[in-house]
Amino acid sequence: MTAQKGIHDDIARFEYRMVPSAGDISWGNYAIALTPRIAFPKNNVLGGQFLYEKTMFSFFDTTVGLPIDSFEEIHQIAAGVFYRSNFSNAWGMKVFFSPVISSNLSQSLSWDDVQYAGSIAFLKKWIGEKNDIGFRFGLGYGALFGEPDFYPILSVGGTLGNHMGYRLGFPETHVYRNIGERHQVNLSVAPEGSFTNLSGALNDNGLPNLNDAKLEYKALDIGLEHTFRIQPYLNTLVKVGYLTENSLQLLDEATVMLNDFDTNGSVYITMGLTVNLNKYVHENND
Repeated sequence: MTAQKGIHDDIARFEYRMVPSAGDISWGNYAIALTPRIAFPKNNVLGGQFLYEKTMFSFFDTTVGLPIDSFEEIHQIAAGVFYRSNFSNAWGMKVFFSPVISSNLSQSLSWDDVQYAGSIAFLKKWIGEKNDIGFRFGLGYGALFGEPDFYPILSVGGTLGNHMGYRLGFPETHVYRNIGERHQVNLSVAPEGSFTNLSGALNDNGLPNLNDAKLEYKALDIGLEHTFRIQPYLNTLVKVGYLTENSLQLLDEATVMLNDFDTNGSVYITMGLTVNLNKYVHENND
């Protein structure tokens, strides 16, 4: 869960993830997100997203000649807004924008710590007697692939009866199934990334100090998540997965690579709690 992945369906969400080994590095992170929303007629929704995420790295045999305590802990703080509008039964639109503070917070905040995430996507829907289908297209911006940049949004999704649904495309693909009234299983493939400003100066073995260096992370997340509804609106989640194409790099202020941490693919486990007002986690997802 990061600010770069956009809006969750949940009103509130807490997660803890552990990546036990990715070469000579391991890390854990916890995140909490609040997504209040106001419903308007014709299924239009105005909402906000407030997120805090902290990642804690452990470096084993990795030696880069730099004080690693400068990037052992990184933080993301986001406060965004989104609007979902249905023009008709067949067409809809969602707009999302969020400033994001992504920093090690070792110095007072500056503009180098601030980046932006956002997207605009249109949805064409076909509603059938048993199955619905939707085609989504648009444009996103953020650190989903490391250094912030634009990326396309293009997918097709829908429902298969009352208990299954899917979205196939870019940047995320997932297939889910509801099992009874309480269980849901969701298989997903999606990129994830971050681009963190290391505020202050890093001393590189007597060379001139490096100011506002960057820590860039990117990976492809393949995960299987199980959600269990323990109360009408309270759910637990457990997710196991594999991070492939793992890459963690230290960059200078001009984004020239200083060190590649040689991360490997790694399994991970995520546990959490969510508050969701829908009967199922992915209901009314679009």
